[in-house]
Amino acid sequence: MHPTFTGDGRYQAKLWDGTGLALGAIEPFVPSAQVGTVVNFYDQYQLSHPVWSADSRWFALCGRPATDGPHPAFHDGIQDYVWLWDTVSGTVTRRAAPGAIAAFER
Repeated sequence: MHPTFTGDGRYQAKLWDGTGLALGAIEPFVPSAQVGTVVNFYDQYQLSHPVWSADSRWFALCGRPATDGPHPAFHDGIQDYVWLWDTVSGTVTRRAAPGAIAAFER
């Protein structure tokens, strides 16, 4: 996940295979505030709050598409959601539920 460098708080997640081949990317999104904390301390949170499923098929993202209104710093009426990215098909396949942070069981 990396900033889109647009200055509006959007990020983009990209998926690579083990050889470095790019497999896909999602449209820019605004991550939830809690995801920002997880990303900043990824090495610590990944041990207790894994964003990858145990079989490495699913990747969880929390936030909202950049097209869903203003950045949360300017508005608090838009809800964040948990999005699941299917790494087999390479697409974000479902909006799972309202939420600001997600973790898989190990």
